[in-house]
Amino acid sequence: MNQKPLISIVMNCFNGEAFLKEAIDSVISQSYDNWELIFWDNQSTDDSELIIKKYLDPRIRYFKSKEHTLLGTARNEALNLADGKWVAFLDVDDLWSEKKLEHQIDIILNSNDDIGFVYGRCELIFSDPNKSNKIFKADESLPSGEIFNQLLYENFIPFVSAIIDKEKFVALGGFDNNLMHSTDYFMFLKLSEKYPVSVLQDVCCKYRLHEGNLTNSLRAQGELESIAIVSSFLPKKEAQDALRYHQAGLGIAYLRELKFFKALNILLKQGVFFRFIMRITSAIKSRTGTFKL
Repeated sequence: MNQKPLISIVMNCFNGEAFLKEAIDSVISQSYDNWELIFWDNQSTDDSELIIKKYLDPRIRYFKSKEHTLLGTARNEALNLADGKWVAFLDVDDLWSEKKLEHQIDIILNSNDDIGFVYGRCELIFSDPNKSNKIFKADESLPSGEIFNQLLYENFIPFVSAIIDKEKFVALGGFDNNLMHSTDYFMFLKLSEKYPVSVLQDVCCKYRLHEGNLTNSLRAQGELESIAIVSSFLPKKEAQDALRYHQAGLGIAYLRELKFFKALNILLKQGVFFRFIMRITSAIKSRTGTFKL
């Protein structure tokens, strides 16, 4: 009998042919071999299906959605098919290091805590050839244990790095079907509110940053979803303050889009302007290397 627990890997795909082979190969090359890959094709119109079906590994399971859905729904559909107690996530343009699963399952098996999830450090890959890759939060020790209050202000957890307890997450309602950009943020908050979190301090994955990820409109959409998510944890005091923090972030996003009336309307709310000044100051100091946002 295999003593190693089965890990289900969820890979949601919509037109991911450009980097799909690299992502799948990083799964195949894992030193931990007791896994299954749930590949959920969200009605791709490119060659994604042809690419995945070239792999004859019986651990790879291909499913095609009957219709194109929002990301939250697609993630839930794939999650429901997972047989493993532990579920890891890999998007089609990201990569894992060879020992990612092995190191994280070691943390799980050797922990005395009732862990909700384990995450790790991530290398950021820029599509712009003029930008060098960098390690996210390279000079910080990543937090573990009771991280809920800290997480309310910032989603510092790379989705690609996480491995979660499926049963715990499903019991909390799974992914929000109405979210498009922040399904992972809500997941991490739900789990960390109820359970301690463990961390792998080593770099275990690579997250690809495209120019499309960094547009001002996407920043605004992300902050709008973050506001809705954090609001769901009210009336917790920590959520009240974090809400103003995200509202300030929305104001900044609107200023970047030159939507000055919308920005002013947000920033005039009680307590938001102070948070706005704090975030602007942090961003300026971050660029000079004396402070990090």
